[in-house]
Amino acid sequence: NSQSPLVRSLLAAATPDQLLADAREITSPITEEAAIDESGRLYFGADLGVLRIRTPDARWTSVAMDTLHKISAVEWSDGMLVTGSDDGVLRRSKDGGGSWSELNRIGGEAIIDIDHADGVWLLTTSRAQGPQIDRISVYKASQADLSDLVKLRDFAVEQKRLAYWFGARPQTRGQKFTLGIERLYQLDI
Repeated sequence: NSQSPLVRSLLAAATPDQLLADAREITSPITEEAAIDESGRLYFGADLGVLRIRTPDARWTSVAMDTLHKISAVEWSDGMLVTGSDDGVLRRSKDGGGSWSELNRIGGEAIIDIDHADGVWLLTTSRAQGPQIDRISVYKASQADLSDLVKLRDFAVEQKRLAYWFGARPQTRGQKFTLGIERLYQLDI
């Protein structure tokens, strides 16, 4: 048989739950920026509500969350893993992904980046109208549980097709937040 063991496993799944569990084990990372914990593990968001973890000895594991949405942003800070999904839900784990609690929901927006620096959490979200992004938003929180999350600013985005534009790449440097869309923006945080 020329099929890989993985393909055979997917084809042999007897139930939808077994098929989903097998698919979650092979889902590829989709986030460009990994979160890194103190032991050197790298955390990447993936499709089907999966967090992919690469250990320092180059082994890959998966953690499935209580969603099928894409995990589109990941950040590690002070022993806490924070993820954002393409449906705007923020989740936190204090045990490396073993258990999760929902922190917040940002309706109608995909979370595309999470950063923590100098005691400040920054979230970047996008809103799409059909296949096009029309707005990028930046949020800020100072509390560890992000309970004080507030929107700092919206940026209107000239219509660009998602297939040709991979989004803004925000950067946090001290008390400045820099975002490049069609031009460079800088926010005092």
